[in-house]
Amino acid sequence: MDTWKTSIASLPEILFAHTYSTANYDRFFIQTVPMVEITYIERGTVQKTYENGLSLTIPPDHIAVEPYRCPFRARSSEPHAHCTIAFRAPPKAHNDIELPFVLSDPEMKYYPFFSQAIFAWSENTAVGALKAKAYLLALIAELADDFRKRQQIRENHIPASSLYYVEKAKSLIALGDFSLSLTQIANQLNISEGHLSRIFKQIVGTTVTDFINRCCIEKMKNIIGSKNISLQSAARMVGIDDEHYASKLFKKYIGISYTDFLKRNVGK
Repeated sequence: MDTWKTSIASLPEILFAHTYSTANYDRFFIQTVPMVEITYIERGTVQKTYENGLSLTIPPDHIAVEPYRCPFRARSSEPHAHCTIAFRAPPKAHNDIELPFVLSDPEMKYYPFFSQAIFAWSENTAVGALKAKAYLLALIAELADDFRKRQQIRENHIPASSLYYVEKAKSLIALGDFSLSLTQIANQLNISEGHLSRIFKQIVGTTVTDFINRCCIEKMKNIIGSKNISLQSAARMVGIDDEHYASKLFKKYIGISYTDFLKRNVGK
């Protein structure tokens, strides 16, 4: 797909911010005003086909940042859910982020920005709109930083062995044993804790512990789905026995409380 580079020169104007879920996603969108959309796919891979013949695939737990420049069709062959923030702002003359920009976010690093911005926008007040813009700017800053890190990895020629160990560590965590520690993972990979800690932070941008916590809360969020179950039950399903600790983690990584999350998602 062709790419387009931009950066934000002034406070963005949010056009809409919402969550959406459906059992059958197949819609055609016609451009009305120039805008940029930032979308987080929670479930159901989305295939976008543009009128100019280009296409874009966005799997679950991925974020897409893309200019809305021509009509397109968006489809998913499975139950689908996403959250989107659309905005417009005059671009600067120089380049910062290359669009479309799709990245994986299994540890939910960006999800809190979406939930907080959408929650603030839904207040439908001047203060809420200002809060939503603040969360959007924070999201854009994080995405720009991640984009630059990815460029640095390519330009600095990070050793293949480092990438291998980090991917193996992420795979071990993804198996669902969130009681794993840095020491246990390093031992399984037969490398030192210090080396794993350093290359993991360099490549992923966060610590091993933080990554484990994010994955744990993501699994909890997926377990909840549209079911009205207690925090204690959801926490135990991911191996957390302390309900108070689970509540703190959930608020930290999702951006809203467990109760507010249920109110917004149950029954959708």
